[in-house]
Amino acid sequence: MTKESSKPSKQKAKPAKGKAAVKPPKRARPGQPAKFTDTQVMQDKIDSYFTECDTSTPPRPYTIAGLAYHLDMTTHSLRNYTNKEQFFTIINKARLKVERSFEERLSSGNSTGSIFWLKNHAGYKDKSEVEQSGQIIHKVIREIVKPQ
Repeated sequence: MTKESSKPSKQKAKPAKGKAAVKPPKRARPGQPAKFTDTQVMQDKIDSYFTECDTSTPPRPYTIAGLAYHLDMTTHSLRNYTNKEQFFTIINKARLKVERSFEERLSSGNSTGSIFWLKNHAGYKDKSEVEQSGQIIHKVIREIVKPQ
């Protein structure tokens, strides 16, 4: 036996003569079926997440990942629900509630995590202004600006 003949063939098997190749049926939309088809069911589940966060001891912060986990989906799937017209408002209101909680934490002493979240998930940006005068004194103003 030669070295070449012992290698497996990489060609696709052809159907026997006279028999057509069987193709798997095409699916209209690949992926899992939607978890939510009723907006009220989703709204109730979102409300229960926020209530659970508020009533836990100590109170848990609201997060998008926590909300997605409570809804039994990924954060990517949660974002995809905003593409469905009937869920757009519900998801955006929940997202704004999470964003608002991060904004409110800015007034606490340790706000670094909130700043990071707002910049990376809510579109906030740093704004710096530098004033120069004839002297060597520089004044730097730094603030976080909410997107418009």
